[in-house]
Parts: sequence; C-alpha cells; structure tokens
Amino acid sequence: MSSAPNPDLTYIKKDALPEAHWMIGGALRFDQLLINSLHFFNQHCPIVKFGHVIAQPACLWSLDWHEQRFPINQALYLQHLEKYKALDTGVILSFDNPFLSELDLQDNYGILLCQELVDRLPKDKCAVLVAHDGLRDKLREHFPQLAIYAHANRIIGQRVKRTAALYEKLTQSYDLVSLHPADAVRDSIIKALKQPEKYIITSNDLFPRNFPLRFEQLQELSNIRHNPYNGRAYVYAKQIADKIDPFDATAGPSSILSVQRKQELYDMGFRQFTLDAQNYRSPLSLHFDIISNLLTPDPSYGNKVQLVANSIASSLQEPKMTLNDGLSHFKTALNLTT
Repeated sequence: MSSAPNPDLTYIKKDALPEAHWMIGGALRFDQLLINSLHFFNQHCPIVKFGHVIAQPACLWSLDWHEQRFPINQALYLQHLEKYKALDTGVILSFDNPFLSELDLQDNYGILLCQELVDRLPKDKCAVLVAHDGLRDKLREHFPQLAIYAHANRIIGQRVKRTAALYEKLTQSYDLVSLHPADAVRDSIIKALKQPEKYIITSNDLFPRNFPLRFEQLQELSNIRHNPYNGRAYVYAKQIADKIDPFDATAGPSSILSVQRKQELYDMGFRQFTLDAQNYRSPLSLHFDIISNLLTPDPSYGNKVQLVANSIASSLQEPKMTLNDGLSHFKTALNLTT
C-alpha cells in the first residue's frame, strides 16, 4: 500500500515574502517558543523557515528592556546553541548597547560567547549584531571570518541625520546594516539605497514612528546595565517606557509595517527582515508576530493559519513550581533534570 503523497503547502506562504530571510529575536529568553516553532515547521510546514534566531545575552555589551538578567550559565548556553544547530538554524548574538567605554570593550565575557558560537556553528550560521563601532573592530580582530551586522541602535545612539549616503557608508564596514525602524517607510531614503540586499528591515518595531525619546531610552537602559542599583535610572526608564504607545496619533503613525509596505519593500529587492523581541515580556506576543509575518495574510486561509498558531501555542508548557534548593546552577552545569 503506497503512502499518501505529501500535501502541497505552498499556499501557507502565499503573499508572505516567500524568499525573505527572517531573523527572529527572543533566543535566550523565549527558547521554548522558538524551538517548538522550528520543530513544528520542520515537521509539518518545511517551506516555512527561520534563517537565524537572534540571541540577546545579558552582558555589558547588551541591554535588558525589563528586569536585569544574570549572565547565562555556560553549559546552558552551549545546550541552546546545539539545539539550534540541530534544527539547521543560525544564531546571531545581539550586542545592542551603543554606549560602551574603552573599559567595557575589554570585557572578555562577550568574547567567550562569540568564541563558543564560532566553534560550534558553521560559518554561514553565525553572526553578531553590534551597536558600537569600537566593538565591531574588537570582534573583527578576534574573529575575522565572523559576519558583523550593524544594529539599529548604532544609528539611534549616534544621533546623526539619517540619509541614504550614511547607510551606504556603513555597508563599507558592516556585512549588513539595520535600518532605523522609522526609515523603512521613508521613500526618500529607501528608494535611494543602491543595494537593498545589504539592509535589515524591522517589521514589528513598537515605537511610534516619530517617538522623540528613543535615544534617552537607550541611554537610561545602558545606565541601568552599568549601575543596576541606580534607582533614578530605573524610574526615568520606566517613565519613558510608559510613553511608548505605537498607536499614539500625536507621535505619528505606528512603526509596525503593514502587509502592503512589506510587499513594497520586498518588490524593491529587500530580503533581510527581522522580528524584534526586546520589548516583549511574553513569548505569546512574539508568537503572534511570527505567525502574522511568516505565514500567508490571505484571509481565505485564515482557518489553516490559525490551526498552525494554535498547534504551536498549545505546546508551550507553564513553568513547574519547584522549591528553591540553592543547587540550580550546579544542576544546570551537570545537565541534571529535576
């Protein structure tokens, strides 16, 4: 008895930028969602792919938008790298702090994270996003074969006038360059970029397009990273965060890209797209973005898209309540389960 033929699933990508390379944020925070999604797509919808996941390790070179996390245990970090490698998915380390001192650049923890990355993943499966030119130079010195991308915070932290010429200059020193999220809808810049394949477009930025405090927000988050007991920085960062409303008409339209705008950018030749997870507290928010960006927006297939969404979401388990025994780091290091 012959087996049933594989179903034709091309409709699941209809009008969903079929050749786009997606970089999905949330690794090292929402790994269960990302790994479950990858497993599901590989098994049931293999035409849906993540090119890379973006991992935000807690260190001096990165920012935490909510609570400050501890640096990840090395054994756990390696386990995550191996899981993504087994799923044929690349990993990009994101160092998004644009306010680094010379002393910060000497921190060897970030070098260790990069070393493990390049030692365990193929060359085309690893990269770093950086927001500081000095860090770019340091990493290039240590890892000359590692792809280095400019994070959007590189532009925000510099407070310079954004032009197509500025972006094109950055492509001379970075392998790819992230556009400021608000520039994805500025035709005066977009249409003047001569190599659209060199730029990364953020699809789900939550800031209003004309939000005036992006720089101040990053500055306070960096202050908290450097001095986590500075209560004033926490208060001010929260005051700024409370003003972020992507649907506030007084701050301009939302930076979240519409289906139509993504298609326009795709038709212009842009192929690098990312989903940011820094602003999210829950993996379900990122889950919604993955489904709405990587699967067809055609409403006639809405029932099938929703089935995919529910199937992945149902596999997310609530964390089990455990008693603190003080041995969690030891157990993780030994790869013990409780």
